[in-house]
Amino acid sequence: MEGFRQLKATQHRVSNPLIELEGDNATAECYVWAYHLHDENGIDKEGILGGRHHFKFERRNGEWRIKHRSTVFDWNQNQNSTAIWSEKYDDKYRGKRDRSDESYSYLKKC
Repeated sequence: MEGFRQLKATQHRVSNPLIELEGDNATAECYVWAYHLHDENGIDKEGILGGRHHFKFERRNGEWRIKHRSTVFDWNQNQNSTAIWSEKYDDKYRGKRDRSDESYSYLKKC
């Protein structure tokens, strides 16, 4: 998504899913928490927000597919960044935003 190119780092968490199943249809709600590191006039800022994802699923030819998704944002905050990210401290924080990230080599072994 174009808007994410402006972000220096992102992290999203999805939790507490509630799923209601009825035959070949299902609805779901889950909490979402998002962290975005971005530049604002030369200052690193953290945009943090929380909300809920809503889903409608359909089972088609034996496979579950998302029919519709919407997001409701409940809160957000924007503040000066205090986080320490891996680009600055490679000895302790190793996450990368490309295929050199540890997940790529780890998941291939599974």
